Amino acid sequence: MGAVGRIPTAVTVFLAGWAALIIIGCLLGEGAHRLQGVIDEPAFNWWQSHHLSGTWSDVWWQLTNIGKPRLDQGIALGAAIVFAVLYAQRGKRFWWAPSVTMIVGYAAEKYGQMIVKGVVNRGHPPTAGGSWPSGGMARTIIVYGLIFFFLIMLYAPTSKRAWAIGASMLALCMSIQAYARINNLEHWITDVIGGGIWGLLLLFFIITGYCALARDRVARPAEPHLEPAARA
Repeated sequence: MGAVGRIPTAVTVFLAGWAALIIIGCLLGEGAHRLQGVIDEPAFNWWQSHHLSGTWSDVWWQLTNIGKPRLDQGIALGAAIVFAVLYAQRGKRFWWAPSVTMIVGYAAEKYGQMIVKGVVNRGHPPTAGGSWPSGGMARTIIVYGLIFFFLIMLYAPTSKRAWAIGASMLALCMSIQAYARINNLEHWITDVIGGGIWGLLLLFFIITGYCALARDRVARPAEPHLEPAARA
């Protein structure tokens, strides 16, 4: 950072992490191929035979929308605008950094998931078109995880209780999305697990890039002055 500045450092960290994560997602997807007959199909058949209709099913068909692409896209854009205003009002020097991170984070999840899905080309259960990894799980983690992160960073960055509450809220959102996708027979179970792992790793890399983006440039330490003979 002292050599090139915060923006090139943030871009380098983010792109390196994103590229590595795409490779990891493809490797995990190939492993999921091998587990389809062992885990996914037996679990899917059990869940289908025990599926509850009526109000219970209707509720989870609504709750699955927390990972819906258009909804999460709108929430991400709205959060980007709100955070720009809130951080500017608080006098944050890099008030634009959360907004940029929200937009870049959503785009990274969308296009990264498309790349992994296309490479793995796993297929989907007979009742829906969901494939590896679950985009709903990854979007839920990225969008809501970043919102909780930036709220805590703004109002209570040193509070352990605030971080615990934020982590619990994200876990709740993840649990709702995971159960809804499985209960609605939209995904194989390893799709959902893979989407959770992929989303959490991507969230880590996005936050790491933000931390570099929002830091002041650190000056490189000056070399000690030496006489010509000593330097030689």
